[in-house]
Amino acid sequence: MKNKDYNSPDFIADVLKPAALCGYYAANIIKYVKRHKTIDGLEDLKKAFHYAAKLAEVNANVIVPIWNQNTKTAFKKAMEGTNETDMEYKIIENLLESKYTEVTRMLLGTMLDYNVDNK
Repeated sequence: MKNKDYNSPDFIADVLKPAALCGYYAANIIKYVKRHKTIDGLEDLKKAFHYAAKLAEVNANVIVPIWNQNTKTAFKKAMEGTNETDMEYKIIENLLESKYTEVTRMLLGTMLDYNVDNK
């Protein structure tokens, strides 16, 4: 590794293998999408978008399937009884199905809507 000042995400990106890095990015997308209404609003959506772009970049070089029957079942069970919006549900579902272009498109649209609704 180069001798430089690392922030945590850069350090993690340098030390994790691509499959683990994809999991790290996916987890951050879920975190920021789920908390955007209660913590940092637009800033959280921007962070989710940033990680979606990073995930698409890494995944272009390595195919890492996230979605299988076990994750489908776990996802549906985890979402039961939650108050997620349809947008949040669809973003996470598309993420798990490796539809990263759709995830970034939906996040961008949500950020634009958020800007309009909060002016």
